[in-house]
Amino acid sequence: MKVIVKGQGEVNLTQQHFVATGGQASVYVRDDIAYKIYTDPKTTIPSEKFHTLATIQDPCVIKPNRLLIDTKNKPIGYTMDAVVDTWSLCQLFTRSFRDRERVTNDHIIEIASKLRSHVSNVHAAGVVIVDLNELNLLVPKSLGDVFLIDVDSYQTQGYPATVIMPSVRDWSSKSFTPLSDWFSYGVLAFSLFIGVHPYKGTHAASAAIDKDKRLEHRMRANISAFRSDVSLPKCCYAFDVIPGVFRDWLRAVLDDGKRLPPPDPKGGPIAAIITTPTVLNSTGKLTITQARAFAGWEVAAYAESGGYTLALVRQASEARVQLNDLLIGGKLAELATGTTLIGFTPKRELPVALNLHQGKLTFLNLKARTAETLPIRADEIAKAGERFYLKSGTRVLELEFSELSNENVIVTASHCVADVLAMASRLYEGCAIQNMLGSVFVSLFPRSHAGYQVQVKDLDSYKIVDAKADGRVLMVIGAKGGRYDRLIFRFDEEFSSYDLRTVSDITPAGLNFVTLASGICVSLTEDEHLEAFSAHKGATSIRAVEDEALGNDMRLLKVGGAAGFARGDKVYKVSLKQ
Repeated sequence: MKVIVKGQGEVNLTQQHFVATGGQASVYVRDDIAYKIYTDPKTTIPSEKFHTLATIQDPCVIKPNRLLIDTKNKPIGYTMDAVVDTWSLCQLFTRSFRDRERVTNDHIIEIASKLRSHVSNVHAAGVVIVDLNELNLLVPKSLGDVFLIDVDSYQTQGYPATVIMPSVRDWSSKSFTPLSDWFSYGVLAFSLFIGVHPYKGTHAASAAIDKDKRLEHRMRANISAFRSDVSLPKCCYAFDVIPGVFRDWLRAVLDDGKRLPPPDPKGGPIAAIITTPTVLNSTGKLTITQARAFAGWEVAAYAESGGYTLALVRQASEARVQLNDLLIGGKLAELATGTTLIGFTPKRELPVALNLHQGKLTFLNLKARTAETLPIRADEIAKAGERFYLKSGTRVLELEFSELSNENVIVTASHCVADVLAMASRLYEGCAIQNMLGSVFVSLFPRSHAGYQVQVKDLDSYKIVDAKADGRVLMVIGAKGGRYDRLIFRFDEEFSSYDLRTVSDITPAGLNFVTLASGICVSLTEDEHLEAFSAHKGATSIRAVEDEALGNDMRLLKVGGAAGFARGDKVYKVSLKQ
């Protein structure tokens, strides 16, 4: 497809430059420039609004740069700075994501502070954001800033905005103003710090309100999570993680109904954070047995092979690896930075790790205590079962280990299990998901040297927030229309068809499930219930358990071939009582 950049000339955009498509436009990226092309040219941003947005003085507000025109000199879109290698802000709401990607509360304070500055810069240009929601904000993997996108939807003089997600709307205001933007900012800031929407959680007095209207009811009545009669999931952070002065502002806006600009989150004192250990208190529906304890070191990752257990544990800024009861790996610096995956080689069961940090892929031979930088491009890394995978440009590769001796291992990435679009795909645990010109395709890796690519039309209308595949079960958290759904797919043996169960309007707490060799999938829901169901397509039975011991601060694992979980510095086995 050929387009003309007004004032510069012709540019040829191909499928390899495609990134994403939405209801109104498609986005391509070439040579660090993004091209937004409207599906209907009549909806292209008017030139007057284009020039107003251009006055925003902030490089992190990804505003239109140059108009795109067709051969008949009619506007069809615009260029903007490309923003790549980022996360959606909503991904940082979940504790599991923050633990996995090492997102600290200091990072959250920095992001909230930077977002405040960017919103102020937009207002300084006489522009109102209106739909300041978590899907229109991107966080670089450095975690040092935040980018504002979909700027063409902002409200300028003469061009009022009409669309806003209900979850960030100031229902007390009859018009969109800078103060209504600051209310939306408060909703996002609270979600970042605490891990849940400020008007979610359980409020007994609101339980009688229809679920579809409950959020709006609580927002209109200022029934926020600050109320003593609102209970939050166990995965949420305590309120004292919020700097004191900024916390007072949030309470004034969200609970008292006041409307005023926020202070800088970095400007107020931060109260000391006291972590209270969770006490297991089963109601008798579960059998819980402690399997491992790590003396105050929090379990970040866990793997088993044969009779061996391997745990990556962290304490403050330190990280180490424990093989059964033996500390191994020494003080390899790579364990404490970037994304680290642990596991065993398939033949000799040697404990190994793979680390990706700032584009550098490192193989850690934990037994030999060596670190080797691999000459392999890696954009992302993930595991599927006990296997290691990486995304390199347009290919997903399975890592292979040549085990020459007990401590001599050569790592190669020669087997391609999926071809993907480089900038329109993402690698998750057990799968890769790509948007191919508006159609979603999922690549699954259920066993070594195998890759199955399936078109999943049920995901076409969603913004993918997170995904995980284990066995023949795929779960996806998708955002649509201001709500989040969890979609549960079960595939047949050939991965040619699937069934689907959708859990609608959830409060995202991260995907938390395992599929056991017995064919049973064990899942912890957003409501902190444990579900057990068959991983086989078409099976109908589901067993759900409520238990005081359950909470979204636990991460489900496979322990001794059965279901288990990590919580804090311990690993447990768990089973349902008959």
